[in-house]
Amino acid sequence: MISPIRKKLTYSNVIASLALFVALGGIAVAAGLPKNSVGPKQLKQGAVTAAKIRKGAVKTAKLGRGAVTAGKLAPGSVSAGNIVNGTILAGKLANGAVTNSKIADNAVTSGKITDSAVTTSKIADAAVTSGKLADNAVTTGKLADNAVTTGKLAANAVTTGKITDSAVTNSKLAANAVTTGRIADGEIRATDLGTIVTAQKTVQIEPGLEGTVDVACPEGSILLSGGGYWTTGANNLRTTLKQGNGWRVEGKNTLGTGQPLTAQAYCLVG
Repeated sequence: MISPIRKKLTYSNVIASLALFVALGGIAVAAGLPKNSVGPKQLKQGAVTAAKIRKGAVKTAKLGRGAVTAGKLAPGSVSAGNIVNGTILAGKLANGAVTNSKIADNAVTSGKITDSAVTTSKIADAAVTSGKLADNAVTTGKLADNAVTTGKLAANAVTTGKITDSAVTNSKLAANAVTTGRIADGEIRATDLGTIVTAQKTVQIEPGLEGTVDVACPEGSILLSGGGYWTTGANNLRTTLKQGNGWRVEGKNTLGTGQPLTAQAYCLVG
């Protein structure tokens, strides 16, 4: 006789009961795994997801050589403290990567600058002071035409050795620049002088009286010398001397008639 339970058994009931048994058995097996019994071979491909890894579990020793590529680094994750000194070489820098703000004050020394690297456009106006120039650094070829103006010359900077022969022409001399002390003895000749004119004045002196005659050089001329005389030659001159920019003569008429007394001044014009 078939029992009531067997009468109610169906294919689907059997399959469901077997699945429940296997599932419960699997949990029991997993719960009963010994420590360290699950190795790499037991892990299914892709089974270890980010959520399965505990925070701080991946240490340096767990990383293979070259495992951390550029794509693994988050933006801004590498700070100065993470970079070993001397790691970043010139070849690692992109063109234009080192801007002015990246350079510390006084960081660029002479030894860091290659020859001919500092061109005119790199130098700020008025940056090159006297103290920056080495002795004899500024040669003739470095000076532009008309670059050295009067204001650029220090007092007494132009010595005789600095002036080439025949360089000082008449137009280079300021008014009254050539004083007596600047002229060597015997250097002024007749041909070097301007026009010499004679200024003359005659006065009639009455008999028995003393007379004085003054004559002045023309305006703009300079007195060189002078003299005087009686026309008859019978009287003597008492005084003949320079008077201002002219000449004076004095004498007494000892004759019984009026006599002319003349004074002359020799004047340099021009």
